Amino acid sequence: MKDSSHHLAKEELLEYARALHDYPPEKGFCLDTFNACIERTGLQAVPQQGARFQMEPIPT
Repeated sequence: MKDSSHHLAKEELLEYARALHDYPPEKGFCLDTFNACIERTGLQAVPQQGARFQMEPIPT
């Protein structure tokens, strides 16, 4: 992944989730499903302006 200031598009998030082998390939993008899939990484996708997302640590 690029540095934390890099905002990602939905397509990039799907690529990332599929690379983890956890995201159902037939599924379109769903933020809740995506974040549940990547929870073990300690990160979550947070919506930003312009339909972009930022990967941020999950608050504890």
